[in-house]
Amino acid sequence: MVREKKEIFSKFKDYNNELEKVLETKYFSETTKNLLLSMLYKIEVAYKDYTKVKVENRTKKEFVEEIINNIRENCEEIEIVNPREKSAKILEENKANYMIFKEKKKIISYANEREVLKAIIEISNEKSEPGEKYLFMQKPLQLLFELGGILNNVEIIRDFDGWSWNIEKTQIKNFEYNLLYQNLRLLIRSAQINQILKEKDYFYKIVNKLKDAEKENSKIKIENILIQMILGSYLKNHINHRKELEEQRAKFEKEVNEMRDKISLVEKISKQKKDYVKKIKQMDEVMNNRNLLIEEYRNRNLKAKPEEKIFSVSDLVEILEKERENLMCKIKELNRNIKPEKYVKQKEILEYAEKNIHEALERTEEEWIETKIEFQKKFLKILTLQLQKIETKKEILEFIYLFRYYLLIPVNEETSIKDRKEIQKEIDNIIYIIVKKACTMKVMNTMHEDAKINSEILKSVFLVKVIDLEDMEIELEKENEAVQVKICEQEAIDNIRKIEIDPEEDYKLKYNKKMKIFI
Repeated sequence: MVREKKEIFSKFKDYNNELEKVLETKYFSETTKNLLLSMLYKIEVAYKDYTKVKVENRTKKEFVEEIINNIRENCEEIEIVNPREKSAKILEENKANYMIFKEKKKIISYANEREVLKAIIEISNEKSEPGEKYLFMQKPLQLLFELGGILNNVEIIRDFDGWSWNIEKTQIKNFEYNLLYQNLRLLIRSAQINQILKEKDYFYKIVNKLKDAEKENSKIKIENILIQMILGSYLKNHINHRKELEEQRAKFEKEVNEMRDKISLVEKISKQKKDYVKKIKQMDEVMNNRNLLIEEYRNRNLKAKPEEKIFSVSDLVEILEKERENLMCKIKELNRNIKPEKYVKQKEILEYAEKNIHEALERTEEEWIETKIEFQKKFLKILTLQLQKIETKKEILEFIYLFRYYLLIPVNEETSIKDRKEIQKEIDNIIYIIVKKACTMKVMNTMHEDAKINSEILKSVFLVKVIDLEDMEIELEKENEAVQVKICEQEAIDNIRKIEIDPEEDYKLKYNKKMKIFI
């Protein structure tokens, strides 16, 4: 135990030293440096509990080094302000705890490790391509993975303190994005989804991973409902998002109609090409005639804003060459668009985009509620398929933690997934499979020979916020016609439930005795 503590402290000193080397290259105040070191310390202290509870398959080294690298690469200035100072005015005006200025690589934040970590994650987010088929969802996807990623990563210092796990529901500002992000993380796992999000065509790869489950269960059909969930969350995030999607739908609808009239489409493309060719010819004339070049230089500067002024004629030549190259690319794209295979593919993409946006815009509030329930049911079907493939004790134990974490994900400030009656049947079915597997594999102790009764008793394990479930004990007490199930950690009682058991079956239970749940 002494050696283990020394190793943990030694590793922390390594991370601490690494961060200090980065801070030496920055013009941060002592307040900022101390806050960043404190933030890193809190992550270090909480990581063991965090990774156990969430079954996080990113190592602490990967997690910490990513944060340090984000500070190194993306944070040139981090200004920590006091609410009483004048510099806090910008935060007050924007009703924000922190603000980022991405181009300047600057963060302004109150002195709070959680808010600074959020800001570092947000300023470090990179824009990736979701795939040609899903380009119409670029903004909704970006918002999902930005907000969801922040909520996911800041959880380590929001809900863990090195001793306990306490979900700070008041700090989760967007429950829908958090749940949707966690759904995807639990199905694909953290390390994989983090890697996929950095790659080109990332959403195409995510959808394909989820659709693999459809090969085993053709009824799942995850793609459409996942897209509707993402678009629905985007619509509810801000009032302006509805107008934006309405404009998108009108644009796609117009383009689809134009593509259906192929003769008019060809005429339109031919006209665009002629216009581009004419502009290229004019550019060539200017670039090959010194007098015309000087005249163009003067004309552009007369119309330009101060910050857009061209410094020299040679700079103008470079600008014209880039503009010419851009027009040539547009001509090539127009030529590709009228090729039969490209035409068909482009038409399908536009129809797909218009259909999905139309469907999202037309859903009523009641239909959105049904959509959310249906998505969780599909999520649980895929999770069940993953569960059925488990073959080792390590895998089933990890799955117990994973499913317990899912059940305790908040859906609002009052309730969690475990409280949703609409999916209770699916939840109970998974718990039944888990418990049966775990008892057969000698991971959990059997409390009753009847599998259903045994599952109902051990269900309590999935309802407690204890970090180490293996330390838990169970105690059963007879109370009139019911059985009281207590989950205990040493002398503390973490959960009490009453369950109904047939009198002919309850005599087989061991009462008033603490029993270990895990073997």
